[in-house]
Amino acid sequence: KYCYTTVDGNTNTTSINTREYIHPNGKVYSIGNHKCLCPEILFQPSLLELFDSHKSIHECVVQSILKSILDVELQRELFMNIVLSGASTLFPGLPEKLKREIEQL
Repeated sequence: KYCYTTVDGNTNTTSINTREYIHPNGKVYSIGNHKCLCPEILFQPSLLELFDSHKSIHECVVQSILKSILDVELQRELFMNIVLSGASTLFPGLPEKLKREIEQL
């Protein structure tokens, strides 16, 4: 509802509008760069020190396709037919960013 993915990975607080979230308990929270920082962790796990050694979502997709099938034609088909479903894949901008990051690898 509040989060989205930036195609360029820019999570600079000066370029992001702050939005208020009203919790069911009545408390009001201001959400700034966290709106795009949260999904950006999928592409840059190192943003959290806990996940320095983890692979990004686009690296996992590419590695899965390349390791699972040796036939280059089938790999090409798989790359052209990546399906995203549920949860974090519903962030606006995520499909575009995933495609861009895969193409850059």
